[in-house]
Amino acid sequence: MKRRIISIILMMIMVLTAVSPAFAVSVKKPSITAEGAVVYCQNTGEIIYSKNRNEKLYPYSVTKMMTVLLAVQNLPLDKEVTVS
Repeated sequence: MKRRIISIILMMIMVLTAVSPAFAVSVKKPSITAEGAVVYCQNTGEIIYSKNRNEKLYPYSVTKMMTVLLAVQNLPLDKEVTVS
């Protein structure tokens, strides 16, 4: 009888934790006004986000790219940065 009660309790715990949204993470889609963008994970080689990834676009100035590089290297990754 004890084994049956323990089994039922364990099954209920497994069912309740499997459908619980408590561990779900809500990710807000980025608002990107550029024609194209790519977020790439250097560790895994995975493209995490892309916009118009297969469209051929001309590169912009090196100054803008350097600004992005410095922002990523020196600011927390969860901070929103606006560059004029």
